Amino acid sequence: MIITRERLNLDELLQESPSLRRFLNNAEWINITYQRSRREAIVETGLLEDDLAIAFPFSVDEILDLDFYPNPDE
Repeated sequence: MIITRERLNLDELLQESPSLRRFLNNAEWINITYQRSRREAIVETGLLEDDLAIAFPFSVDEILDLDFYPNPDE
């Protein structure tokens, strides 16, 4: 699954370059990155803008947790 693969890649990057972790504590960087990713997902999948949250909906702990998957029913 893509999410798991990317989380593993992120974990490896953070282990190789711990200084990158500071970006995860930067709300502005998180927002900019999310907006770019949101736009990319809309273009690549054909989802409507209303299908994806406008603001980043997850905590840093959630995005780093290999076992976390959002519940689409919530």
